[in-house]
Amino acid sequence: MNFYNIIFMVFLFLSNNIQAQKPNQMPVYPGCEHSNEQMKCMHDKLLNFIESHFDSGVLHKIKDEKEVNVHVAFIIDESGEIENMEIKSAYPEIIKEMTKTLKQLPKIQPAKLDEKPIRMRYELPVSFEIGQKR
Repeated sequence: MNFYNIIFMVFLFLSNNIQAQKPNQMPVYPGCEHSNEQMKCMHDKLLNFIESHFDSGVLHKIKDEKEVNVHVAFIIDESGEIENMEIKSAYPEIIKEMTKTLKQLPKIQPAKLDEKPIRMRYELPVSFEIGQKR
């Protein structure tokens, strides 16, 4: 087995450890603890948080676009902190502002497997309409 095969196998192992098993309890955003639809509540609250904390001045610099899509992904660790943010956008200034915004997120109750907190990847598509008052 050569060096590259070993690196690939380690990467697969680490990737699978994050989402290897489906949790008994999904992550819970603050204020969604008693919701019947906790994942929808979390999704909505995350989007509301981004809308209220993202500096829309960044969007005013973008010309010739009606809508900008951003793909956001991160890990919610065992203590509820956000780590390993991945933000994809055609605009570096949006990536920078989204990173700043996500660093302000409150702690989130982590996912649990058999009552034990686990790390879990969360993905969130975000769209900004350009030229709209926010």
